[in-house]
Amino acid sequence: MDRADVLAIAVVCGGEVELPQLQQKIAGLVPRQFPLVVLRVPRIPRNAMGRIPRQAFARSLTEQAKARIAARRRGTTAG
Repeated sequence: MDRADVLAIAVVCGGEVELPQLQQKIAGLVPRQFPLVVLRVPRIPRNAMGRIPRQAFARSLTEQAKARIAARRRGTTAG
């Protein structure tokens, strides 16, 4: 990972799960040199073969992670 990298974790969970608390628990398990973003997703996408379209899913998560980090820097919340 380079300096611009972010560790984004996609979580399929209900609204009762508090993402900030989950992120705090996960943060203790991963390297601190990279920003960590935990994103709630409604489902993990699958193609007709049942496989995860990794590149497309990664692009989607990257966009969401960038928006979340930008919001943190502005002091607002995003998604």
